[in-house]
Amino acid sequence: MAVHSKPQSPAPQATSMQEEIVYTNLGSGDTYDTEHAHEIPNYPAQDLVEFLAFSFSPTANCSFTQLKVAIGPGAGAETARVYLAKDFAGTPSLVILSASRAVLPMGGIVPVLVGTKPPFGPFDLLAEETYWLWLGSNTPNSKLAWYYNPQGVVGPSRVNNSKSWELTTSGVQGAFCISGRPL
Repeated sequence: MAVHSKPQSPAPQATSMQEEIVYTNLGSGDTYDTEHAHEIPNYPAQDLVEFLAFSFSPTANCSFTQLKVAIGPGAGAETARVYLAKDFAGTPSLVILSASRAVLPMGGIVPVLVGTKPPFGPFDLLAEETYWLWLGSNTPNSKLAWYYNPQGVVGPSRVNNSKSWELTTSGVQGAFCISGRPL
């Protein structure tokens, strides 16, 4: 497994010295597996537009501040759609964050910062709750690559083919990190 930490988008600065990571499957120094990735297709003419979601639970109650995700262009993806949602009966439900981000030409860590006004923030994440992070390509006729985490963290995942969420076999999660200010 090749592990990669560059290139990266400029790292966002923490807004508070109290900001801490509440979930991560990235390696030391924000590394991720560059040899393996989930490919998420967006081919509308073929009725093949998918989103891939992984569940996680924060390690502490926090006010969300940022998300980092390791993505690449796969087959032509220029922008990614990123969602953070609450869980309902083991399925992504109420969306609490929605953002579009440019994909780095060679792949890398892409930061997604929360805003300060609704509907994009601030909002709280609770340690006893399950949340879902899901991604899709915003670019028609492309595939988005969501790089594997280097730690081999596995967990429940779901795929949405524009109709409904379906459980997939538990596999290696895409690489991501969630940060927040403790409550």
